[in-house]
Order: sequence, then structure tokens, then C-alpha cells
Amino acid sequence: IENGCMQLLSGSHRLGRLAHGVTGEQAGVDQEALGKAVKRFPKVYAEMRPGDVLFTHSNLLHSSAPNESPNWRRSLIVAYNAIENPPRPDTICPLPAEA
Repeated sequence: IENGCMQLLSGSHRLGRLAHGVTGEQAGVDQEALGKAVKRFPKVYAEMRPGDVLFTHSNLLHSSAPNESPNWRRSLIVAYNAIENPPRPDTICPLPAEA
């Protein structure tokens, strides 16, 4: 946990796609919605070893704390969203016009 491992709100993907915004340089879910989700869903720490892989639902609420260890923390994020789960209008990642 000292390297700021991924924190997941277990089951939060069932809320569907939530509106996102930007605070500073960080994009994230609407803070009011997040506050409600934190009260409703248990937080799980995804402690992993080198070489481990974590697959999650695109709508799962997640975060990570700062890396306070002397070790590197690397990640590769590949996201897929079904057409039935589009970004909401007027968010930082709207659907392309041709979709």
C-alpha cells in the first residue's frame, strides 16, 4: 500500500457512467457522486506483485494514493466501452459525432 496501490469501490460499476470533470491536471468523477458512492460501496485495496494484471469494468470507481515508496509504479491502461455505455454528453470525453 505504501506505493499508492489502486483503490477500488467494489460494486460501484453498477451505478453506470458518472459525469467526470477536471480539477487541476487530474480528471475524475463528480465529487458529490463520489461522496455518495464512498458511503455505499466498500473500498478494496488491489495489492499486486510485479507482473500481476488487474481487469476492471470501465465504470468501476477507482483511485490511487501517491507513491511514497522508493520503487517505481507503472501501469498500462487500455479501455473499452461498449456502444451501450457511452460517455455522457457535455463531459470531458464526449462521443465522436459519427458514433
